[in-house]
Amino acid sequence: MALLKKKREAESEPAAESAPPTPAEPEIVIGTTVSATLDDGTVVEAIVVDDFGEQTDASLTRIGSRPIRAKRWAIKLSTGELAFTDTIEPRA
Repeated sequence: MALLKKKREAESEPAAESAPPTPAEPEIVIGTTVSATLDDGTVVEAIVVDDFGEQTDASLTRIGSRPIRAKRWAIKLSTGELAFTDTIEPRA
Protein backbone atom coordinates (compact mmCIF):
# COMPACT_ATOMS: atom_id res chain seq x y z
CA MET A 1 0.00 0.00 0.00
CA ALA A 2 2.80 2.44 0.79
CA LEU A 3 4.35 1.84 -2.66
CA LEU A 4 1.13 2.85 -4.40
CA LYS A 5 0.92 6.00 -2.33
CA LYS A 6 4.49 7.04 -3.23
CA LYS A 7 3.85 6.33 -6.90
CA ARG A 8 0.74 8.51 -6.92
CA GLU A 9 2.59 11.36 -5.21
CA ALA A 10 5.31 11.23 -7.86
CA GLU A 11 2.70 11.43 -10.63
CA SER A 12 1.08 14.48 -9.07
CA GLU A 13 4.29 16.56 -9.17
CA PRO A 14 4.12 19.42 -11.65
CA ALA A 15 5.67 18.56 -15.01
CA ALA A 16 6.74 22.16 -15.63
CA GLU A 17 9.83 21.75 -13.44
CA SER A 18 11.30 19.04 -15.67
CA ALA A 19 10.26 20.47 -19.06
CA PRO A 20 12.47 23.14 -20.63
CA PRO A 21 10.74 26.45 -21.35
CA THR A 22 9.50 26.81 -24.91
CA PRO A 23 10.73 29.87 -26.82
CA ALA A 24 8.07 32.41 -27.70
CA GLU A 25 7.29 32.84 -31.39
CA PRO A 26 8.08 36.26 -32.83
CA GLU A 27 5.09 38.59 -32.89
CA ILE A 28 4.05 39.44 -36.45
CA VAL A 29 2.01 42.63 -36.85
CA ILE A 30 0.20 43.42 -40.11
CA GLY A 31 1.64 46.55 -41.72
CA THR A 32 5.11 46.25 -40.18
CA THR A 33 8.32 45.75 -42.14
CA VAL A 34 10.11 42.42 -41.79
CA SER A 35 13.46 41.38 -43.18
CA ALA A 36 15.43 38.21 -43.79
CA THR A 37 18.96 37.46 -44.92
CA LEU A 38 19.33 35.07 -47.84
CA ASP A 39 22.11 32.47 -48.06
CA ASP A 40 24.26 34.82 -50.16
CA GLY A 41 23.97 37.60 -47.55
CA THR A 42 21.37 39.66 -49.43
CA VAL A 43 18.85 41.35 -47.15
CA VAL A 44 15.21 41.06 -48.28
CA GLU A 45 12.58 43.44 -46.87
CA ALA A 46 8.80 43.13 -47.02
CA ILE A 47 5.63 44.54 -45.46
CA VAL A 48 3.38 42.05 -43.64
CA VAL A 49 -0.06 41.88 -45.28
CA ASP A 50 -1.67 38.83 -43.64
CA ASP A 51 -0.95 36.44 -40.76
CA PHE A 52 -2.19 32.85 -40.62
CA GLY A 53 -0.29 31.65 -37.55
CA GLU A 54 2.08 29.11 -39.12
CA GLN A 55 2.49 31.20 -42.27
CA THR A 56 2.68 34.94 -42.79
CA ASP A 57 2.15 36.63 -46.17
CA ALA A 58 4.09 39.76 -47.02
CA SER A 59 4.65 42.05 -50.00
CA LEU A 60 8.29 42.14 -51.02
CA THR A 61 9.59 45.71 -51.25
CA ARG A 62 13.38 45.49 -51.50
CA ILE A 63 16.16 43.03 -52.31
CA GLY A 64 19.50 44.35 -51.10
CA SER A 65 19.78 47.96 -52.28
CA ARG A 66 17.28 47.50 -55.14
CA PRO A 67 13.65 48.50 -54.58
CA ILE A 68 11.27 46.17 -56.42
CA ARG A 69 7.60 45.96 -57.31
CA ALA A 70 5.65 44.61 -54.38
CA LYS A 71 5.29 40.86 -54.73
CA ARG A 72 3.78 38.38 -52.31
CA TRP A 73 5.90 35.92 -50.39
CA ALA A 74 5.36 33.72 -47.36
CA ILE A 75 7.35 33.19 -44.17
CA LYS A 76 6.88 29.86 -42.42
CA LEU A 77 7.49 30.78 -38.79
CA SER A 78 8.08 27.21 -37.62
CA THR A 79 11.04 26.73 -39.98
CA GLY A 80 11.99 30.29 -40.90
CA GLU A 81 11.84 29.40 -44.60
CA LEU A 82 10.86 31.92 -47.24
CA ALA A 83 8.56 30.72 -50.02
CA PHE A 84 8.00 33.09 -52.92
CA THR A 85 4.46 33.01 -54.28
CA ASP A 86 5.15 35.17 -57.33
CA THR A 87 8.05 36.23 -59.55
CA ILE A 88 10.27 39.14 -58.59
CA GLU A 89 10.66 42.05 -61.02
CA PRO A 90 12.97 45.08 -60.59
CA ARG A 91 11.17 48.39 -60.19
CA ALA A 92 11.39 50.55 -63.33
